[in-house]
Amino acid sequence: AGYDYCDYFGCFDIAAKKGRKMLLLKALSNVDSIQEEQANSLKTIAANLGATALMAGERTRRERLDEGVVYHRFDIPTISTRFLDNFLMEEAAPMIASARGGLFAEIDAKLLRKKRQASGMTQSELARKAGTTKKTIYEHERANKKAPLEMAEALEKLLGPVSAPLSFETAKEPAEGMPRGRFELSVSRHFRSIGFETASVYSAPFNIIAKNGGLLVLSE
Repeated sequence: AGYDYCDYFGCFDIAAKKGRKMLLLKALSNVDSIQEEQANSLKTIAANLGATALMAGERTRRERLDEGVVYHRFDIPTISTRFLDNFLMEEAAPMIASARGGLFAEIDAKLLRKKRQASGMTQSELARKAGTTKKTIYEHERANKKAPLEMAEALEKLLGPVSAPLSFETAKEPAEGMPRGRFELSVSRHFRSIGFETASVYSAPFNIIAKNGGLLVLSE
């Protein structure tokens, strides 16, 4: 797909870059097998490097991953290996999210309002036909937000496509990682004493990330 990449066996398996886009990928047959410490390190590295953290796999402990659905493990976006091919080669985005409570789609607020008005329906009329409430339609026309997949499908049956592609959001705040051992703690303290913010990561090619403004130091 035109990426430069390298392999690594740890909290990520592939680091890939194309232009300004950077991807840190963890590939697991069973995505439930990732450990929390691995996930936290992956998120911390991605946040500090401005990269996208992503997992790809075949199944969870209970089921196969559906193509075109984005799951999450420890807040890391997770997709099937089959959909990864579409994501890389065609820059396709998932339209359905799996979360506690079932499957969801994100409704495009502007598109929903535009199509409802073009149909001549009021919010009350659309709500009645879609099997929901006027308040729900009102809220979805104010801002993009997720709706149960059944409701999104009911709206699209009446109005046509109103769902927005889902993005792979990278955590803005790195997960906390504590230094291990006296030596690593002393190195981290020294960085802090000269004005750096530090984060400790594990199962990575480095174990301290130190940042001061635009200067980034990765230290082993």
